[in-house]
Amino acid sequence: MRTPVEVNERYQQFLTDIAATKLIYAAIGNDGNFAAWSYDENQEPLVLFWSKPEFAQEAIDSKFSGYELCEIAFEDFVVLLNDLEKQNFFIAVNWYPEMIGLELSSKTLLQQIVS
Repeated sequence: MRTPVEVNERYQQFLTDIAATKLIYAAIGNDGNFAAWSYDENQEPLVLFWSKPEFAQEAIDSKFSGYELCEIAFEDFVVLLNDLEKQNFFIAVNWYPEMIGLELSSKTLLQQIVS
């Protein structure tokens, strides 16, 4: 089990990494949709993004068989977050392969990365 400190450190790493590299990674399915995770059928899915390709690949290997690694430029990610925010999607960033991590609204993440 991951501690709240580990989860927060991983989120901070996401912010630091994308500020430095201007790249975000996702898992994308054959249908063109990004990998998403729900704890149960009553919860809206969280759309997952990572700041390092190896983090995304670990999740693909453990939970998203058939998905492929996708690189997203920062500018495109901002546009994507705006679209997801209009649909009220929540975002999961730098989650561990066991699907543990920080989740936040698209709007909150946008505020964090463009400020």
